[in-house]
Amino acid sequence: MNLNYKLSVEFFLVDSFEIFHFQPLYYALRKLGHNAVFVAQPAAPTAWFDYKKAIEILKELNLDYKENSDINADIAMTTQFASLISHYKNKKVSLQYGVAFNRDSFFHSKKAAQFFDAKIVHGQFSKDKISQFINRDRIYAVGYPKHDDFFNHPKTKAEMLEKYSIKTNKPIVVYLPTWDEDSSIQMFSKQIQALRKDFFVLTKPHHCTYRFEKYKKDMDVINNISDYVAQGNTPLSDIALMADIIIADAKSGASTEGIYLTKAPAVLLSVRDDARQRYYDDIFKLAPIAVSSQNLKPIVEDELNKKRNSDAIIENCYGSRDGKSTDRAVEALLKIAGLPNTISSSKMHFYVNRFCYTIKNKEKDINIQKTFNLAKNWIYKNTMENAGVYVSSKTRKPYPEVSGYYIGSLLNFGMNDLAEQYAKWLCEIQKPNGSWYDPADADPYVFDTAQIIKGLLAISPILPQVKANIIKAADWIISNINEDGRLTTPSVKAWGEDGICSELIHIYCLSPLVEAGVKFDNPNYIKQAQRVLSYYKKTRMDDILNFNILSHFYAYIIEGLIDMQEIPLALEAMQKVSYLQKNDGSIPAYKNVYWICSTGLFQFALIYYKLGLNDKGDLAFDYAVRLQNKSGGWFGGYKAESFAHMFSPLNKPNYFANAEISWAVKYFLDALFFKQNARI
Repeated sequence: MNLNYKLSVEFFLVDSFEIFHFQPLYYALRKLGHNAVFVAQPAAPTAWFDYKKAIEILKELNLDYKENSDINADIAMTTQFASLISHYKNKKVSLQYGVAFNRDSFFHSKKAAQFFDAKIVHGQFSKDKISQFINRDRIYAVGYPKHDDFFNHPKTKAEMLEKYSIKTNKPIVVYLPTWDEDSSIQMFSKQIQALRKDFFVLTKPHHCTYRFEKYKKDMDVINNISDYVAQGNTPLSDIALMADIIIADAKSGASTEGIYLTKAPAVLLSVRDDARQRYYDDIFKLAPIAVSSQNLKPIVEDELNKKRNSDAIIENCYGSRDGKSTDRAVEALLKIAGLPNTISSSKMHFYVNRFCYTIKNKEKDINIQKTFNLAKNWIYKNTMENAGVYVSSKTRKPYPEVSGYYIGSLLNFGMNDLAEQYAKWLCEIQKPNGSWYDPADADPYVFDTAQIIKGLLAISPILPQVKANIIKAADWIISNINEDGRLTTPSVKAWGEDGICSELIHIYCLSPLVEAGVKFDNPNYIKQAQRVLSYYKKTRMDDILNFNILSHFYAYIIEGLIDMQEIPLALEAMQKVSYLQKNDGSIPAYKNVYWICSTGLFQFALIYYKLGLNDKGDLAFDYAVRLQNKSGGWFGGYKAESFAHMFSPLNKPNYFANAEISWAVKYFLDALFFKQNARI
């Protein structure tokens, strides 16, 4: 037992607003001598991360931060999905940041609970809702640490009015609209505007409304209907303290949070008429919910004259107002980590695994330069003169698709001679309708054609004449999109048996359409790519998020999502893949086998690098590199090295187990490029 053990805790940021939620825990842990730090990655872990603003706040508050994770930290914390911190090896903890009463709230969803070792929530209400997804013993109701200072050092309305230079004799309406499809801004704007005759309207927009260009129209409305507009990251406690009455979107957590802080009366807004079905009954005991067909002013005036006692409901939702929430949260973290009575068992487990992995690595040291030279020689040896790369060491036919998506990889490493050769050959063999066929020249394929477009786009600055080929190919691909947005293909013969491949690989065809649309000023290409993506997200989400096909093909789907800026979705999909990654870095070819697909493993490494999960990427990359044959190539499948699985029927590769496939070398190059030059 080591009572002096210093806990390491990392607060993994995906939005600047989270800093204020983690800040009390940061100070409390450091006061106890533990190692607490913020992690802010320069390349966004999510599409909405306002990195520059986060760094500005961290520096202003003099909070220690770093740009890369320590995957061996005892505890990693996030307010979002567990997938964002899946690269950490030890305890993963969720910190709640509000309470919402809509039945489909993120706060109380399965997505917000699954894969966490523990959740720190505000009150019993959330604990009861979340306990259907995670054991109650792993849910800690502590209150709201962010607001401890508000209760411990109370301020007055007069102080806030002076702080924000607000002068008015009217009662103050604090308007708190949310930012998504349930925002009241457009639908209720005229009614909010009408209140200004008798009220001073102080609006605090959601921070996403404030900073995202797509919500500029909403901000324009807010500026027109408000007497004062607060910044997106202005403390809600400051704003709520000035309220004589709060008007907020019923779906927004800020609505009930304002009541928790000040006990102010409130009126909630709904852009939908089915409020009774959408919200838990508790919310109607806190405040009335108005819909756009109602006259808002008499509802506001009536609520101002009422004296609701909402203390019991608010305490059930947010916990005590005693200013000791941070203490309870830190106690929970120490318990989660196994302190002070023992060193975290997960930490000890890491030490054992790291020792074993180090020994295993020594069995075959990695020399990247040697690996690269062998791979480069393999490409030249397996390229047909004046054509493209062969299918494999055994099938000596040039492969149009693979030759196409090889071009960008070759250019990355200065093999321009081969890149130009492949491109010129592909332009020569393009079919009159714009498509390209399989290696046997039997059938046209949308997937193959899209990958060739990628290569031609990459080389177009060198060979501008390929523009005509790209446009012809893109037009042919779009002709295969049906009225629902599904991207069809004339043939699927080359995809193999059911369960190996999936039509979802067409997601990997979309970014070249977008790039061509941008490059050649054709917005229809972009529009059609978005239509296809929307179709697959709407109809095939379960398949997108579940690893149910060969890793090589599943990786196409995830990388395609990343290339289409669907970062949160890609992270969620990779969460399940990450649970299958072994300590040696390997990931099985299918979720229910032991053998490894070499290409799939390089692709997963590439995906990890693109997502900024570099440690997981390194593990996968190193394992795949060690599989390289003396020739410089890789077979499609390899048995897992584990002695326990060596003779299992589930450890028998059935994907090019005796042929060196050309696309394995291509994804080695891509993973290496991101590892050395473009990693986060």
